[in-house]
Amino acid sequence: MLHTQLTQQVRHLVRAALSDLGLPADEELHETILITHGHYSGRRFEAECGHAVWFLEEGQIKVFDTSGKLHQTLRLPASESAKRAA
Repeated sequence: MLHTQLTQQVRHLVRAALSDLGLPADEELHETILITHGHYSGRRFEAECGHAVWFLEEGQIKVFDTSGKLHQTLRLPASESAKRAA
């Protein structure tokens, strides 16, 4: 899977998970690219109802409510890029 396709899939999963916390369908998510030790490591998605962090290498999305409490952990299938890096 191309990284752009994977990112779109993650955005869809994040929006669905945050909708469980009250995200309106028309609310825009604010996205931040995460860099660790100079390398792309994932993204953070923020909304008024909570936030989510996609950890690329771990293949996980962690969803948090407004108080910072972990609401849900989603696991993604290993991406082709992650398989090549291993």
